[in-house]
Amino acid sequence: MNGLLRKSIARLNADGSPDSFFADVDTTVIGCLPQPDGKVLIWGFFEFVNGVSHPGFARLNVDGSLDPTFVGGRDPEGTYMAKAVALQPDGKLLVAREVLNGGGHPCFVRLTANGSWDNSFFAGQSGPDNVVDSLAVQPDGKVLLGGEFSVVNQTPCAGVVRLMGLYAPLAILANPSSQTAEVGSSVTFSVSASGYAPVFQWFFNSEVINNGTNVKLPLPSIQPLDSGIYTVVVTNITGAVTSAPAVLAVIPSIEKRVVPALSLVGESGSSLHLENSTELGPTANWLPLDTVTLKNSPQWYFDLSSPLPSQSYYRAWQAAPASPPGLDLHFVRAITLTGTIGDAILVDAINQFGPTNAWFTLATVMLTNSSQFYFDTSAIGKPTRLYRLLQVP
Repeated sequence: MNGLLRKSIARLNADGSPDSFFADVDTTVIGCLPQPDGKVLIWGFFEFVNGVSHPGFARLNVDGSLDPTFVGGRDPEGTYMAKAVALQPDGKLLVAREVLNGGGHPCFVRLTANGSWDNSFFAGQSGPDNVVDSLAVQPDGKVLLGGEFSVVNQTPCAGVVRLMGLYAPLAILANPSSQTAEVGSSVTFSVSASGYAPVFQWFFNSEVINNGTNVKLPLPSIQPLDSGIYTVVVTNITGAVTSAPAVLAVIPSIEKRVVPALSLVGESGSSLHLENSTELGPTANWLPLDTVTLKNSPQWYFDLSSPLPSQSYYRAWQAAPASPPGLDLHFVRAITLTGTIGDAILVDAINQFGPTNAWFTLATVMLTNSSQFYFDTSAIGKPTRLYRLLQVP
């Protein structure tokens, strides 16, 4: 190099002249990679670096001397030839290589910063099934591989593939939600977690739930004994995290059903004729439903037809109104209240998802019949509610 003896590797000064001393490598160097700290990784067919045995892969200090702290990831049962090397942001090294003499590690590996094997990489997986010739690390940490392989981790990949690269930190993104449910209903707890290859295990009151190993935990036909605390532990090769506890409160079921609720608008004191039909168009068969005298505007009307048709349309009209009537359709729960005429019934509600002790009172109803309905119109547009009925002493 410019009249100076250099064997396989040289370093140039800023003006292009060779550095007076760098390193002495006995045979071919096929690649080099400067690190941010100024040290340089080299790989190739060599056996010795500066007279010291360090076959195939080595790291040089800034002055060209051999870095003795770098072990080079050598197989205990064989040697290899590195073909491409990339540096991850965390200082770990990705190495594409050709394994010689039946070496005990695969053709694509990750090394720690000192060159030792990172056994967490491809843990429990097979990696590429054949030669990897080239690789690159993207700014987001994902890794591109190219080579003669056809399968990576039991997935067909013909010659090019992208891997996740850096392990996403293991974390709970969304904890399971506490909820209240009626006896006999079905409940599902779910969790959202980040991390590489997470494994889930659900617990009930600190006891392992058999088959509770998925991101969701379905509980069909729950009973009072299912009330308690549910948690999930998420693990992977980097560790484990536990979700916040979710409480399930199982309450008795009460008689209720969903009914159409019509919000009627018109002149106070006017009579609205309500009709319904199971279809629209010129051939629609509109049938009388009821005639309602408006005391207020808007005023509720509830269609208690049973059973309800699969679909139904409603219209309201009146003779020669000063302003046209209108209606708005909603669906509300009709809760059955029973008891002795004159009894006072407290109607309480709670959101299905959320704290299980957050009951609030909707109304105190004085029974005018031994069986009557309470319509929860306040639930329109609100989260799903459940109910309990208490008799006022």
